[in-house]
Amino acid sequence: MHAHHIEETARHRGRSPADRLGLSLLLLASFGLTSALAQDEALALYPPDWSGAPREFATGATAAMLLPEGHLLLFAGTEAWYYSALAGEGVKEPLSFPFAVHAALPWDLDEAWLFSDDLVFRYSFEQAQVTDVQPLAAYDLPEGWHHVDAATWLDDERALWFNGDEVLILDMESHEREGPYPITYLGLPELWRDLDAATRSTDDFVTLFRQGRALEMTVGTDDPLLGRATAIGDSDDVDQLPRPPVQVTRLEPRFDGLDPSFRDGITAGACLPDEGCLLIRRDRATLYVPQTGQQHGSFDLGRSIDAALRWSSTEIALFSGRSFVVVDHLDPETPASSSSLSELGLPDHWQQVNAAVVVDDSKSLLVNEGEFFVLHVLGDDEPPAIQGPFPLSRLGWGFWADGIDALMNLMDGRLSVHRGDGWALVDVRTGETEGPFPLVQEMK
Repeated sequence: MHAHHIEETARHRGRSPADRLGLSLLLLASFGLTSALAQDEALALYPPDWSGAPREFATGATAAMLLPEGHLLLFAGTEAWYYSALAGEGVKEPLSFPFAVHAALPWDLDEAWLFSDDLVFRYSFEQAQVTDVQPLAAYDLPEGWHHVDAATWLDDERALWFNGDEVLILDMESHEREGPYPITYLGLPELWRDLDAATRSTDDFVTLFRQGRALEMTVGTDDPLLGRATAIGDSDDVDQLPRPPVQVTRLEPRFDGLDPSFRDGITAGACLPDEGCLLIRRDRATLYVPQTGQQHGSFDLGRSIDAALRWSSTEIALFSGRSFVVVDHLDPETPASSSSLSELGLPDHWQQVNAAVVVDDSKSLLVNEGEFFVLHVLGDDEPPAIQGPFPLSRLGWGFWADGIDALMNLMDGRLSVHRGDGWALVDVRTGETEGPFPLVQEMK
């Protein structure tokens, strides 16, 4: 859904953001949250684990691609293996192809473009067959580009194509291209020429493979960040590469503007674009703007809330026990839909969700005590996919590994993590942390 501009909507409805959010949540309280009615690498948050990658890929990688459910498909010639970089192990049975795959790009939910020498095959995983084939020359490539070493998505429309020490930025619909540029244009060292494979890992990260090593790189910033070059199959063997700073102007969050009823800690929270954050302490809620320290009233919910999750640009999912409801605070007259945790694939021993947060456009974290699941939203008409559980320590934050109270995406590339009357910051791109800090003390 597209974000609604808050001021236009407020004028249209004649209500303030806090008023509209309060009405919606009071409506929710009238539903009671009693039960389900009819029944809803960032990479740095959980660094990929390549230690369990197939030996064939570790010694002869030729392509890689991210699948909609969050798993990877790792290619070595004509063979491919499903792999979870979160769990560090293979999943499902391997695949075989009638041709060697030298690069791969996912396309739609069940298709991919597979590159083999000077041909590009469109492959349907559902039909398990090639549905189209094009010559590589159809893309009007630069002189000397007779094959593609590796390919991965840069954004929703453009892909990165690698050949030797060069990279192209190519619009996959119009075939318009930028470049070729030297790979140093992306901040890569020259020794990372002749890539074996590349794949998008999350909305902000790409993993590059070369000679048995995996290198994590951010995309979508003017100054890409390079992570560690990790040996596939041996996670202790690493090369540390420079990490140039990304210049981002952003206001530092603060929670010292909260009234006394919230200063003992936040038990749930979710932020919406341009509208601040819904902060909850048990059965009481407020609309708060962390970047300015401004609070806009508070109200009772009628029931204790365990966790909150931004569901769309206008909707928030509120969890209580084994059920949750999705409310649209811009349309409080619409009844809230209610669902159970089992519909998300969560196990029976999860009696509640303690904390939840959106990591990127397709991925969220759900936390309960010392465990977390990764929830992948595949599309409007597709059921969500889930991975886990994983130990909370897998996130590598270095604090509160046995449980947290609340998580919020501050919409500036950082998460705020809350437990008791303390909170901390996590940078989604780099995984770097700050804190914990006292809740009522402004961060210095």
